[in-house]
Amino acid sequence: MKLGIIGCKRSLRIEIGDSCETICKKSGLNFGNLLFQHACKNLISGDFLGIGLNTTWDIERIKSECDMIIFPSANFINEESDFGVFADFLEKLDLPIISIGLGAQNELVNQKEIKIKDGTRRLIEILADKANIIGVRGDYTQSVLERMGIKNTQVIGCPSNLLTPTEELKRSFQLKLERQTKFITVNGHHPWTPDSELKMLERALFNIAYFHDGDYLAQSHDPLIKLASKSRHCTLNEWREILESLHRASGLSISLDLFEKFARKNIYYETDVPSWLYKSSFYDFSIGLRLHGNMASFQAGTPSLWISHDSRTQELIEVMKLPHISWPDLKNAKVSDYKGIFLDQLDIYFKRRYILENNFVEFLEKNNLKPSRILK
Repeated sequence: MKLGIIGCKRSLRIEIGDSCETICKKSGLNFGNLLFQHACKNLISGDFLGIGLNTTWDIERIKSECDMIIFPSANFINEESDFGVFADFLEKLDLPIISIGLGAQNELVNQKEIKIKDGTRRLIEILADKANIIGVRGDYTQSVLERMGIKNTQVIGCPSNLLTPTEELKRSFQLKLERQTKFITVNGHHPWTPDSELKMLERALFNIAYFHDGDYLAQSHDPLIKLASKSRHCTLNEWREILESLHRASGLSISLDLFEKFARKNIYYETDVPSWLYKSSFYDFSIGLRLHGNMASFQAGTPSLWISHDSRTQELIEVMKLPHISWPDLKNAKVSDYKGIFLDQLDIYFKRRYILENNFVEFLEKNNLKPSRILK
């Protein structure tokens, strides 16, 4: 079966002269999309045609070459975005469309009704009509869709959670839990946030990274990516301005010169999933706010802790039972405590993973798809 898959590739093709804005746009404005969409493709057996976000959508070619469309959907149910352009495109294709990982995002996780824009509502209705069942990320999203009258859904979590076989993960975790924590990576969300509580959390992550010579993963937000590019994708003056601004936002009581050394050596981003996973496998521990920033390390066999800070992250932590820590507990914990906190939650994670893996296989079969060897 020939499957069309919508989205960016697992590895971005970056041209000489590409601006930072162009690179971020190729990733869908978030490099976590690379891991998410890589997982969607790798967990399904089939011959794929990539349908890029930044290439011409050739309707006739897709209709002639594809039997079905795989649509990695992410947090499309929100009040800000209008996805009418996707609705127009999918209507013209008139093919079965399998939505994977569809999620709702809202400030309050208990708010079941989200005022979505007309184009997004039309897209959701098309997805419900064109698939036997929609794969949603969690119970919250499922309840939001039920309020919209859409009931053909199944909770599957995020496909990136299943990239590495269970036994392989267990072996790697055991080895790393037995050794000293020396090499750490952290991942923040938005260091310049106006939210005072989140700002303190972002500063705590910079503190962990700097004082333990850890790396800081930039996953989105143009200024961070520009800084991590070491001025390759912006002017040197612009880079210096961002550096000074981030120095202030980080809350670190160190000189600008020392912060510059840290930024050049330790702040990084990834545009290729295999390289990202390979680099992540060398860390002893990962901690942060980003689902996929942590998940890359986690699937590479590195113990990881998630910090919940919004409805999207909270829903995914809950449904997949990801090892996590609260902000109040983080304030009182030392880096040497992290592995114990992780280990205490590992059994419940694997118990839930077994259920979600079966759910995902069932979801694929209900949509006439076959799981790849990873799930067999």
